[in-house]
Amino acid sequence: MTVNYRVQLVLADRGNLDKGSGGLNLLNAGWSWTQAPPGSGVSMCLAAIVEVPWDRCNKDLSFTLQLVTDDREPVRDDAGDAIVITQTLRVAPRSGAPAGASGVGTVLVEFPSPGLSLPPRAYYHWVAAVDHFQNDQWQVTFWVDGPAESPAVS
Repeated sequence: MTVNYRVQLVLADRGNLDKGSGGLNLLNAGWSWTQAPPGSGVSMCLAAIVEVPWDRCNKDLSFTLQLVTDDREPVRDDAGDAIVITQTLRVAPRSGAPAGASGVGTVLVEFPSPGLSLPPRAYYHWVAAVDHFQNDQWQVTFWVDGPAESPAVS
């Protein structure tokens, strides 16, 4: 089965959804490196732009975001649960677009302070799925740096 969904994921410091246009307003968007302040977790905003074919507009779609390590193992929260966000997404067709035009929907997830507890000096990946379909391009990768290493004492 061919799936014509497209997903673009973007990391930002903060964001909000423009209720009028459905667009996203993002602050410091597009980063791929971060460092948590001492004693805190990683704060971030994850934005998704989802394009669906015209025949999937106005239908409930399952949309999932999962945080995984560079080895593709699930990242777990402090309670030991995998960090997975699942929601129903309904994409409206573009107003005034010709018949057959795709629709675009947006998703915004924020992890404000204290943020996510992520071990430093590691790569992480947010991976998306639409109706249980995945594509290697539907991900965003970021590095969590750690505190500066102290020189070895001899």
